[in-house]
Amino acid sequence: MERSEFEGMELNDQVEYLNKFVKEGKSIEDIEKEVGMTERELGAIGLYYLDEDMGFMGKPMRGYQTTARSGNEYAETENGWRNDADAHAEGGAQHVSLT
Repeated sequence: MERSEFEGMELNDQVEYLNKFVKEGKSIEDIEKEVGMTERELGAIGLYYLDEDMGFMGKPMRGYQTTARSGNEYAETENGWRNDADAHAEGGAQHVSLT
């Protein structure tokens, strides 16, 4: 499999693909050659090699190195981020003037 094809797969599919090689008894060096990426590069996209018994693990929520949305972002609304105006109207956070 080519590197670009591997990178285009979903996280669970990537983990399953890598763990297939672990079950076959291949070393981490052999697996790196199969996907064309080093262990460090795999870690940068959220795939971690634990050991020969456990295989690979995918990071459930990939970090800041990716531009893919996780779904946990706040939405920008006409009232600002996180609906701050609504929180003020409901008696939430209050603005206090120091002048």
